[in-house]
Amino acid sequence: MAEQTEEDIANYIEQRKKIARWGRYIEENAAMQIGVSRRLTGEQRHAEAVEIAPFAVEAETNGTIDTRFAGMDWSQIGFQDS
Repeated sequence: MAEQTEEDIANYIEQRKKIARWGRYIEENAAMQIGVSRRLTGEQRHAEAVEIAPFAVEAETNGTIDTRFAGMDWSQIGFQDS
């Protein structure tokens, strides 16, 4: 095994300090333990249907990004760069 210089020892000590700070950070800021919730037993309620009044959607024709790029074939865009 090769000899360790003073610089090697100093680097090792600095690495161990960083690892210790990281371990302390993880310990202090770790998420709570995650578990599995129990299945609810009992009567299940179903959502009731709600009707929404019809509405019209008008296409924008003022040159916005939505209308300029709507008809493009995006699978071919990369081939047009040459």
